[in-house]
Order: sequence, then structure tokens, then C-alpha cells
Amino acid sequence: LPALNQFINAMNQTDIQSAELLCELYAKEHGKPLILPRFIHLVKSHNPADHLKVHIGIWDLISVNNVKTSEPPHRKWQTISGWVKNCTHVSVLPYMTPNSRLAINGFWKYHVEKLGYEGLVVRTSNGIYKLKPKGELDAVIIGINKKSGYGKTNLFAQKQVTSLKLALMTPEGNFVEVGDVASGIDHQLRSALWRLMNFKIGEDDKTVYVKPIAVLTVQYTDLFKSRNKILQLTSQGYRHVGDMNLIRFRHPRLKRLRSDKKANPQDLRLEQIPQQYIEE
Repeated sequence: LPALNQFINAMNQTDIQSAELLCELYAKEHGKPLILPRFIHLVKSHNPADHLKVHIGIWDLISVNNVKTSEPPHRKWQTISGWVKNCTHVSVLPYMTPNSRLAINGFWKYHVEKLGYEGLVVRTSNGIYKLKPKGELDAVIIGINKKSGYGKTNLFAQKQVTSLKLALMTPEGNFVEVGDVASGIDHQLRSALWRLMNFKIGEDDKTVYVKPIAVLTVQYTDLFKSRNKILQLTSQGYRHVGDMNLIRFRHPRLKRLRSDKKANPQDLRLEQIPQQYIEE
């Protein structure tokens, strides 16, 4: 990747023999970070122009010439910035030393809300914390995925539910797939969710489809646009009747089951999603 070559060339211009840094590859276009699926596409691409959109973001310095650094964070970042000052695809990630809550709010609004960075890393005398935006919506379970996020089926064979397929509803009463969510590490919950198998109405090699009887709240850090299936519930199960532009979740998390919600267009309305994601 051009970014890696550029980084090597920059470090060869210094007298540093070795350095341990914490950094990550990410994709950027028009000054804004791109979502993970887009990054993966660009890295795998055979088009050299796509590789130029991949950048290296550095966020910490551990050691220089096998000596651990003890400088405060802002001094580390200044040092690194000097090493890569002529790089176009390598940089220290945006940072600041705030002196007020207003300054933090301004930094958040610009970098997270406007530019689309994933969140903030906050360093204090008590530790290091991550702050990420959160959104919530209510969705209905329409299927049990046979594989976990790691592609394993052994827990499904043990009658534990590790991943659920979710949907919202159109005003006409059809279901729109909106992605999957992991059930978490709670063994009792994963076993309890297996009772949904009593409401099985279809199956393929990846998913056991169930009646839309269980609603839950999903918490996510972001959404990205996607082409989603529209499903109609029939006596033979779900039938694919069309597609629409909607969303998938970024970093979804099952927050709670909603016994007070039902599978209807009001409780599972599409308007839970920000307007810019909904197909005209």
C-alpha cells in the first residue's frame, strides 16, 4: 500500500533505528473516514487508485530505540508529527488538550458528527476511555443465524443462539431486513432464545426463520446504507417480494428484549431510522 511505503520512507529520513507505535489503517475520501465495508473493498481492490485512499492513523508511541517513552501524550504526538510531516497518507489522528467541556463538545461535533470519525479516546489521570456515539431502535427477530460472528456452528449445535436476524416493518405490513445482532455472552439468554425454534417457519443453509413474535432494542454506534430485502409473511413463511435502500448496523448490541412491543408497523416503524437513509 502507498501509505505503508510512504511511512517507511519517512522513517528512513530520521535517525530512529526502531520504534513501536500504535496505529491503524483506515480509508478516507474527501477528508472523511469511510465505513469498514468500504475500507475492505479498497484494500482488496486491484486498482492502484483505490489504494491511494488508504491511510495510516497513529495514536500512540510506546518506545523509541527499545527505550519506553514516558512523555505526556501531546509531546508524543508532536514527536511523531515531526517524523511524518511530509507525508500525505500518514498522520497522527486528530487530538487536542481540552480546557473546558465546551472545547470537548466542539471537537466531538466536528470530528465525530461532521467528519465521521468513530469516536474519541479520552486520556485522564484515572485511565483511558473510549467514547462512541450511540443510537437505538426497536426491531423484531425474524431468524436465528446458524453461525456465530466467527463463522462457527458448534454453539448452534448445542442449542445456543449466538446471532439473530432482525427486521423493521413497512406501513403495508411487510418486513425489511436490517441486519444481524449477536445475543451476547450470557449462556442463559442464548439458551432461552432457543425457544424461538418452536416458532420455526422456514430454513436455509444460514438461517432458521421464525415467526415475528419477539421485539428487542438494538444499540449501535452508526448506520451505513445498504440494499435490503423486503419480506412478506405468508402461511408458507417469508417470501421475498422486493428490495429497498435502507441501512445496516455498525457495532450492533442487543440492549434488551421488549415485551411491551409487538410486530406491527407502529412499533417497528421505518421512521426510527434517520431520514437520509430511507428510500424516497
